[in-house]
Amino acid sequence: MLLFGLLACAHHTDARSDAEPTRTTLVVDPAIVGEANTATVHLSRASRNLEIANVVLTLDMSDMAMQRRRISLKRVTDGVYATDGLRFPMSGVWRAVVGIVSPSHTTPVTLSFTVRDK
Repeated sequence: MLLFGLLACAHHTDARSDAEPTRTTLVVDPAIVGEANTATVHLSRASRNLEIANVVLTLDMSDMAMQRRRISLKRVTDGVYATDGLRFPMSGVWRAVVGIVSPSHTTPVTLSFTVRDK
């Protein structure tokens, strides 16, 4: 298993006064070009009170003329969203942007990760 972006923490201001930072982690396993990979996003807060409507993963390879790919992740359990069968068509550095939409906001919170194959 390979952890991309190590650990990225996003802090955004919620309209509620009890808002707190959300920790976001992206894991791609086994991270091998041309093979089926699983991308999993873990979202957590100290209070465990997460209201998430949708999580989207957008992939692009800025150094190459590769088409941007947008993938909706499915909820596995509270704070865990995943997709299976993710394939990277070529080796190199990919940018993965996790978009998180909550029911109380129309604008998604986005976090960028750098993804490299094994």
